[in-house]
Amino acid sequence: MLAFPIIISVAPTVTGGCDPVVLPKRGLQTGPQGAVCRCNESACDFIAPLGQVPKAGYVAYATSLQIATERLSRSEGLLEPTPTTSATHLVTVDPTQHFQTMKGFGAAFTDAATLGYNTLTPAAQANLLRSYWGEGGLRYSIGRIPIGASDFSTSVYSYNDEQFASPGVEDVNLTHFSVEIDEELGKLPLIRSAQELASTAAHTAVGAIAFTSVNSAPGLSFFGSCWAPPPWMTTKNTTLNAELRDQPGGPIHQAYARYLSRFISEYAKKGVDVWAITGGNEPAGNTGKWQDLKFTAAGQRDFIKTDLGPMLAKNNPSCELMILDDQRVHLPDWADTVLGDPEAAKYVQGIGVHWYAATEDTFPFWRSMTSAHDKHPDVYILGTEACEGFLPWSQGPFPGDWERGERYALDVINDANNWASGWTDWNFCLDLSGGPNWAGNICDAPILVGTEHSERAAPGSVSVFYKQPMFYYFGHIAAFVAPGATRLGVSSTASGLLGSALISAAFLTPDGTLVVVVVMNRDGSAHEAAIGVPKGFLNVQLPPHSIRTYVVAL
Repeated sequence: MLAFPIIISVAPTVTGGCDPVVLPKRGLQTGPQGAVCRCNESACDFIAPLGQVPKAGYVAYATSLQIATERLSRSEGLLEPTPTTSATHLVTVDPTQHFQTMKGFGAAFTDAATLGYNTLTPAAQANLLRSYWGEGGLRYSIGRIPIGASDFSTSVYSYNDEQFASPGVEDVNLTHFSVEIDEELGKLPLIRSAQELASTAAHTAVGAIAFTSVNSAPGLSFFGSCWAPPPWMTTKNTTLNAELRDQPGGPIHQAYARYLSRFISEYAKKGVDVWAITGGNEPAGNTGKWQDLKFTAAGQRDFIKTDLGPMLAKNNPSCELMILDDQRVHLPDWADTVLGDPEAAKYVQGIGVHWYAATEDTFPFWRSMTSAHDKHPDVYILGTEACEGFLPWSQGPFPGDWERGERYALDVINDANNWASGWTDWNFCLDLSGGPNWAGNICDAPILVGTEHSERAAPGSVSVFYKQPMFYYFGHIAAFVAPGATRLGVSSTASGLLGSALISAAFLTPDGTLVVVVVMNRDGSAHEAAIGVPKGFLNVQLPPHSIRTYVVAL
């Protein structure tokens, strides 16, 4: 394996903000590799403003493997009255078909992401913050907050590790509860910085596409997920393959519900309002190598209706609750079990799903989401975690890996087309080794900061970070589909036994004036496509391994 940072510069082929470099491949990386975009203290690429959309035309944003500097690059074109006869694919948008309202897109504020961010100089930090939350950035509107430690921490900790309030008396009332560790690690300051920037830029976005959070206030909406409770609340005094002591309604179940409630209340005192929490990260179980509190669907149902639901209703009535927060292959059964009980269902507003059981979805597990929606149409579905580089044979960062970017967009688009109201990336940044992660469960991220080990680097000592293809592919949706947008009907002549190389989705902006169409070509050859919109056709060529976002006026 080559060590970072060996860099091959790529001469720009078109003008643009991306400073393209090719980093050496790592491990078993063999797929198509594109340039990453290098950002430093003084230079970084940002999305050009949308501007005025021509009445008889469109604005396009483009990313492709073939052109190293084509990364969310803006251009304009004219609509035509008929589809071109040379089109191999016809994509038709139906603005009369309205589906779910979108809640937004974002990523998690993990300890690892915080450590990576903290290694950057102040000027580089400002460019990273703007890249995600500021004007010209991806305009993230959702943030996931681990409640206590996750595997992407450098140690295992909780907010109430002391078991006893006094000798022989367990601290079930959480007199030792404190979130100060999040201040000390820098996570809360980072969250507040992102929140402030997102709020300041909320109504500028890319031109006329205004962004607000899901609770109708400008900026970011946060949801919390807990990997495990304090060890003393578990049956074996461990956070690995953990289970809660006693039964629903018992003092420990009540204490854990109080623990989750206190997180919401204490974060509010820190200036961070938590819009929602989940019933727990991956309750069906993980590998057993890092924190996990296990529930069956029936166990989560009983905990919610007996402990967590009433606790939130009493102490945090404005906070919403999502169930599952685990692989979508558990749908619709998990939702049927929890939501089939009226006493549990009255506390639940959403379903959280992960992608790890079927990253490439050779078998179309997305349909399980539609099945769950059809059975429970009043409960939203939200993608709550996804990342690349987690599989044992391809673990860690694959710099510039193009297929990983395509799989991001593939999942976001198909999630949306199967009723997901948004999608949450995992770590918004990691170091070049894919960590830190105390359990060795490294992975990849859309942004890599320029150090191998951020936990060892001095704060403010790194001046460079790299934007991966995943950053741009996700940005083709996240930067243009604001909270409050509506998914529209879209059909395509593209087909295939295991899915088409050409996939698409369409959305109506919250103000009802613009249509956003996202089309991705995963094929190794170019395709001509005709995209039918209300005022005509976009006759366009889609280069090999490319993605396009088109914005047209109604």
